[in-house]
Parts: sequence; C-alpha cells; structure tokens
Amino acid sequence: MEFSATDPGDFVFEDFETARYVGWTATGTAFGAGPVTVGSTPAYLRRFGDFQQIGTHFVTSHNFIAAGGDLATADSYTGTLTSAAFTISHNYVRARVGGGNWPAEECLNVVVNGTVVGSVTGSTPGTGNGTEQMVDQWIDVSAHKGQSATIQIVDSRQGAWAHINVDQIVFTDHAPDILFEDFEAGTYAGWTVTGTAFGAGPVAASSVPDGMKRFGDLNANGTNIVTSYNYRANSGDPDSYTGTLTSQPFTISRDFVRARVGGGNWPGQECVNVLVNGTVIGSVTGAGAGVGDGTEPLIEQYIDVSAHKGQTATIQIVDSRQGAWAHINVDYLGFTDTRADIVVDDFESSTYAGWTVTGNAFGAGPVAVASVPDGMKRFGDLNAHGANWVTSYNYRSNSGDFDSYTGMLSRTFTVSRQYLSLRVGGGNKPGTACVNVLINGTVIGSVTGEDTELLKPRVISLAGYQGQTATLQIVDNAQGGWAHINVDYIVQTDQPPTQVFSRIPDQGTFAITALAAAAPTRIRRSAGRRRWTIFSIHQTERPTPLPGRPGRSVPYGCRSRSRRAHPRPYVSRSPGGFRCPGGTFSRCWRTPTHSPTTTPAALAPRRRSPAILAQTWLGWRRRPARGWTPSMTAPRCRTGSCNEP
Repeated sequence: MEFSATDPGDFVFEDFETARYVGWTATGTAFGAGPVTVGSTPAYLRRFGDFQQIGTHFVTSHNFIAAGGDLATADSYTGTLTSAAFTISHNYVRARVGGGNWPAEECLNVVVNGTVVGSVTGSTPGTGNGTEQMVDQWIDVSAHKGQSATIQIVDSRQGAWAHINVDQIVFTDHAPDILFEDFEAGTYAGWTVTGTAFGAGPVAASSVPDGMKRFGDLNANGTNIVTSYNYRANSGDPDSYTGTLTSQPFTISRDFVRARVGGGNWPGQECVNVLVNGTVIGSVTGAGAGVGDGTEPLIEQYIDVSAHKGQTATIQIVDSRQGAWAHINVDYLGFTDTRADIVVDDFESSTYAGWTVTGNAFGAGPVAVASVPDGMKRFGDLNAHGANWVTSYNYRSNSGDFDSYTGMLSRTFTVSRQYLSLRVGGGNKPGTACVNVLINGTVIGSVTGEDTELLKPRVISLAGYQGQTATLQIVDNAQGGWAHINVDYIVQTDQPPTQVFSRIPDQGTFAITALAAAAPTRIRRSAGRRRWTIFSIHQTERPTPLPGRPGRSVPYGCRSRSRRAHPRPYVSRSPGGFRCPGGTFSRCWRTPTHSPTTTPAALAPRRRSPAILAQTWLGWRRRPARGWTPSMTAPRCRTGSCNEP
C-alpha cells in the first residue's frame, strides 16, 4: 500500500538566503564559502544598477572576496556548485541568472543521469557580453518528469565576463512568456506598413514632444515606442494621419497576447487587433477613461486567445481616425499564460474607502509602517508592500489592552483570477483573527497569522468561482495574547502559490507491505499529533511470540486487537531484517521535507533539513537526529521496524 503527498503551485528550490552553501557541493574556488550579500559587493559590480536579486543574498562566481576587490583576478577563479538530487516534478526550472554570456562555460545546468538536459547563461545578447543584473530564465524539463536530477552552476572560464550570478531557483509549471516585439530596432523590419501614420520606424520615448509627456512617464518597456501621432511629419495635425502596421504570421502558443497600449480610446479605430483567418478575435484600445478620452502613458492590456491555440494569427496596429486623440501608442508585444494581477487594495490610502468598517479594532484607516510601536518591530522588517498596512492591534487608541479591541473590515469584489494573494501577520487565531473570502455567505477560504508581526504571503484559491461576487472580510473577534491581525497588499492573480520547497510539510511517499503470510493486517490512516499523518499497521489475528533477540520496546508497535493482552509488544531482530510477533514487513519511504512548526528548536536554523519522523513498527513517531533520512533523496527501502543508520 502506498501513500503519496503532492502540493500544487511553484516551489522555491533554493533562494540562497544563507551565509553558506547548505545542500550544495562546491568544487574549485570560484564560488567562495557561500552566497554574498548585496551590500558586500564592490561598487564596480553595481555599475549597472540593482542586481534584481530576490532577498539579500545571491551567488556569484566573481570571487571579489578572495581577489581583494581586483576585477581581473576575481574573474580568474573557476569551479562548480552542484545541488542535492531531486525528483523533477514540474515542467520548468526557472532561475534568475546574470553575468557573462558564455554558453556551457558560465551557465546553470540541469543534469539527468550525468547528461545536461537544459542550460542557461548570462542574459545579455551576444556571446562574450554580460551584465551583472539577473533576469528569470527557464529550462524546459517536461520530458524528464519523474526522473532524478541535479542542478549544476558552472564557471569554467577565465577572462572578461568570466563569471555567473544566480539567485532564486524555482520549479514551476508556468511556461515562460514569449517576447514577440519590443520595437527596439530602428525600423519596422518584419512588419507591413500602410498609410502615413507610423512614420519610418519606432521613435525614442525621450524624443517625443513635451505635450505627450504632460501625463508623466510614458511607461515604455525600453528605449523606443510606436506611435501614430506623427509629429515627425512636421506638417499639419499629427493626429490627422492614418495607417496600419501588420506583423508577420505566428502560431498562437499562449493563452494571452500582452501589449502596452496608450493614446486615444477609440475601439475599432485606434487599436491593437489579433486576427485569425482575417477575422479580429480580440482587440484593445487606448486606456482613456471613456470613449473619446485618452492618455499617453502605456498600460499593459491583455487579449485572450486561448480558444485559438495552435492556429496562425497576425497582429495589426490600427489608426483609422482623425481628430482629437486620434492616435495610438504601443510597446512590448508578448505572449503569456498569465494575466496581469488585479490589486484589490494596497492600503496606501489614509482611509478605508471602499470598505465597510465595524467595531473599533482597525482605527480610522491604514497605519504607516514607520509609526508602529517598537514592540511590533521586534521580529525585524515587517515586510509591508509599501508605506502603509492594516493592523487590528489598536495602539492608536492609547487606552487599555491594544489586543482587546474587536471589529471587521469587509468589501465585495468580482472574482476574475484563480487566486487571491495577500500578506498576513499577527496571531494564529483561525476563525477569530483571520481573512475570509465568502461566496453567497459561505466561507470558501480563510488565512490567519503565525504569532509573528511579520507579514507573510498567503494564497486563497478562487478556482471555480470565476465571475461571481465575493465578500472579503478582515476579522478580529479574538481577545488575549496575539489577538490581532496584520494585512497588506491584496491582489487577484493567476500565479499559483510559490512555496519554499524545504518548508512543505509531509511532502513525500511512504509504502509498506507484509512479507509473511502469517501477518494478515489492515492499514489505518489517522491524523497524527501536530499535523503529522500516522500510517498504522493493525493485525487482525492474535500474534504468536517468535524466538529471537529482543530489540527495543515500541509503545505503538506491533499491537494486536487485544491491547490488554499485549500492552507493550517487542520487536526482535532476525536474519534479513526485523520481525514482530506477527510477521515481517518491508517499507519504502521518501521524506524530502518537514514542517517548520515541528522542527526541534536546536535544528531550526538548518535549511532543507530531513524529515523529523522515522518509521517505528506501527506508524510514525518523532525520533532523535541519528538516522534521519537525508533530504531530497531517492526513495529508500528497508525491511524491519526502525530506520537504523
């Protein structure tokens, strides 16, 4: 009989937020003793700006520490970092990678059975070029799902740009976005132009007339944009020109076409269309508030083409109108499976506009993170999204116990994404200090804090409720210690929850079988203490003691139906394995991770620690560190009663 556990969503395999390489094998001298902090890097590494890292640490093979800050020497070191083995469970490995563009020499590889099945290098176009900034890159491993693999980070080159930067490695089923056009070329190569509206090519965003900048930054993706406001003609009204741009044909391979679009709101006249067999299947126009209105900044918009995947399509940019706001601005056309997030509330306002407030716990509005009492900062940075957040710890009242106040914030929203993502802190008070989502008065999802002020990511699934009206409640009906909740940045998203791989509870497989005919059994699955699941073997016949050297007594061991007759049965060792008074059993297990809530305090700092449980003869129990199953190992099989080292 086999029991398996899987969790949906993305998994953070490694975030490198440690001072040393835990779970990685290093060779050579390039990667030093561990990840580096952003603040420790020399100024010349920061010449491109922010590293685009996730967190405070990242990996670099530019060993500036050993080199004493000398640039050329730091790029002369070589070496590798190899992860522990893992089973491929998702379609893609996504890694944030920067440094030199040297395929196979400065790279991150996925290796299966000693063979590299996918590799990425620095993201700057052109071999030998480089940038310190890291960007997400994908390796398709879908053909190897279920196989054992390792990740290898390689620096085997010396000289200019001979290093690699790496941060957060994630396992995901989300396919990478495809850039179709960014208009960074100076011409319309690959596009068919009609009319006179679009000029000879894209324009530099910095070169447009001041009148187009009156709304602020144009929100261009790069240097250039396309506009049909033909100020370059130097003749007549720039809005009087008309024309089209039509792309080359392409095969629809993602659910959405994503475009940045500004200009006039004139559907069908100033627009970006997707056509299949000459028919417009989707269209977006300028982002003005109403028809005839407009704004110059480009806003991301999405065209749903999921019903046409596999078909051939073209993109057409149209200006067929004259007069006020008779132009369109376009940048970055891409294909994606993920729609833009919808912000429900980021609480950057000083009031609860849009919310219904009851009770007195939440005060007059969101509070500034900088204003909270020092006691709320004892855990470190609060991880707020912006300047403000919501807390029901009503320190602003200046009277009584700040945790004694109760109340609720509520509002409605239309479900239009798969998940509700939010940041939550405060007390672990399910049902009394929590965030609820209700459909037709029924709670479909609820999250609470972890007895810490820090805001942590939480996700509530909205799948199956698309288009319905939901009610969002932030509730504090609790009193006493930790009787408050902290909330920030609530968004609807199609991104599945990303979970840190080393912190997924009870993630693994367990199988057990009786090897002797004299041991008829039944398997009982029951909830274990502190969220562990216990798999128990219960004999259906009264056991007969067998000869053998007695081993340890197992309180929850090979117990018969008659507990009174055999209150503390023993396990005996015999050739070929362990035996209990009813027969011999074999079990196989793979226990790659553990729940942090059950980690012994002495082991809490360990990352990707092994599972805390070891199998005794009749179920699972906690045991000392000796003989723990290493993390992310291949499945193990053994005959007997205890996981002996």
